[in-house]
Amino acid sequence: MGNSASTMSRDRVHFTIPANYLHKTNIQLCIEETLGLRNASMLKAMARNDEDLHIICRPSQFARFIILRHVKYGEPNNMACLGMKLVVPPKPDTAIDVSKNPNIVGESGERM
Repeated sequence: MGNSASTMSRDRVHFTIPANYLHKTNIQLCIEETLGLRNASMLKAMARNDEDLHIICRPSQFARFIILRHVKYGEPNNMACLGMKLVVPPKPDTAIDVSKNPNIVGESGERM
């Protein structure tokens, strides 16, 4: 079934920014601008600990990251290092889990 103009695609891009790229200020700025991650200290800590950054985003966000990373921030257009793949997250369950909500009515029917 095709998407109508008013229905947002559920497609997502999963990709990884390797830890060695997180050391670069240009990459950190690009991540902030294109993906909205404004936690520079987290990115620097990940780089120090050699942790890769795993991202799931909309295809348009990924395209913006790729384009600006190369055009605005002067980084090589090396897409192979990102290990990107198109994914579709599972549909949200329509059941509402209220198991953690407190009881407001006791056994006798009175409000607690």
